Amino acid sequence: MKKRLRSLLCALLAMTMLSSTVVCFAQDSETGKKYHDYGTYVLLGDSVAAGYSDVTPIDCEFKRVDTSYGAIVADTIGAELIPMACPGFRTIEMRYMFEDDYEGDDYLFHDASDPELMESRIPAFRQAVADAGLITLGLGGNDVGTFLSWVVLDALAQGGEFDEFVAAAKEMLESAGIQNDTLTSLLDLAAVMGALPGVLEVLPEAIEYGISNYIENWDYVIQDIYDLNPDVTLLVVGLFDTGYKTEEDLENDDPNSISHKISQTLVDAINAPMKAGADKFGYIFVETSGTVCDISHPTPAGYRNIANKILAALPEDTFPFTDVSASDSYYNAVKYVYENGIMNGTSETTFSPDSSMTRAQLVEALYRLAGSPDVSGMKEPFLDVNSRTASYDAIVWAYNEGIVTGIAFGLLFTPNCTVTRAQLSAMLYRWAGSPQVSGSLSYIDRYVVPSYAKNAVIWASTNGIVAPTSSRTFSPLRAATRAEVASGILQVSAM
Repeated sequence: MKKRLRSLLCALLAMTMLSSTVVCFAQDSETGKKYHDYGTYVLLGDSVAAGYSDVTPIDCEFKRVDTSYGAIVADTIGAELIPMACPGFRTIEMRYMFEDDYEGDDYLFHDASDPELMESRIPAFRQAVADAGLITLGLGGNDVGTFLSWVVLDALAQGGEFDEFVAAAKEMLESAGIQNDTLTSLLDLAAVMGALPGVLEVLPEAIEYGISNYIENWDYVIQDIYDLNPDVTLLVVGLFDTGYKTEEDLENDDPNSISHKISQTLVDAINAPMKAGADKFGYIFVETSGTVCDISHPTPAGYRNIANKILAALPEDTFPFTDVSASDSYYNAVKYVYENGIMNGTSETTFSPDSSMTRAQLVEALYRLAGSPDVSGMKEPFLDVNSRTASYDAIVWAYNEGIVTGIAFGLLFTPNCTVTRAQLSAMLYRWAGSPQVSGSLSYIDRYVVPSYAKNAVIWASTNGIVAPTSSRTFSPLRAATRAEVASGILQVSAM
């Protein structure tokens, strides 16, 4: 680790001394790409994520900025944007917002945000992350840039040789705040005041401090997000070279030039933990090269470039049903049964979640869930079922597996009859192996639960397999809806 850090420090220091480049990190009606209905999109990160502008500074702390990549993405995919990005955030501040027992460092929120205000925002911050369908995280630039000025000054102050410079630099940082807290600003002032040798002497120590914290904290931040929201779609927005100030800079860039190689080495080094985390955690890493900046923040065109990269990285949604929304409680269940070939829609674009199903359709779904096993040689029990009957294999399989027993003393199956909630509970209960149950039914309609389904209804209602229709009723004889069937299948599939 020490050798890697030292190699990276050399690249950082060389870039600082030889180049004016600083790094930060960084349908559609035009493409026709269809996006998943995420519901809410939470924007996490620092000033680049927040949409800060070097030309017209704006208050973007936890606020929507229309030119930010977050706003562009949200508007394109039709999601509700929850802006939770804050200028100055490092991995340290991000961990502090997530973890009760994490105290941060001596530079926590230094000159960027009011600590008490940040503390008050923690509950809403965590709830937004927990409820999000989509999150983008843009972080890392400040770990190796902003705040390191203070680390340098604190180190210089210990020697006493550069007290005049230290006082002037701290006054500059405190008066200009986060907008002027960059290593380049510090180096410019040091050159004017004759303190550059001292700054360059302690700079590697400061950079090592920032890089070490960044590497140490990255996985914690990602794990914090997934601990709150295990199923969220998470995209990590990579850092980019801020040396491109115009489109002409991009066109005329020489990849073999020393400045390009130094800049790209730094960008690659900072992005490395992000890319490694994509393999470890399963999030999507978004590469953001070609972003044009004013000084250290993107221009409007630069933000559009990052937004386009995010939109391109988002998986295309193949979910076809217009009558099922991500906000519906049964959305994941319908998506599961459709994508796994267990249930089809009632048309190419509709699922009809509130419609009923026949008994044959239910056993067909369970048969597909089981992998559509061969039924050769199995007993054919029902008088109203033969090889010409729709779902014949599924019905034969369900009988031989003990999932259905038929009616009229087991002589008939009545495949075209509507399946009831009691029957749904019974079939799912048998699919699960008829586990032992305890307790009794307390619903006011418990007396109309068929005797064969009593244990099944107890099991289904207490385990969230088939939800009651109210706190006092189960409605066992009511037709089961397609959404209820999908939800039940999703639950038992994990057993």
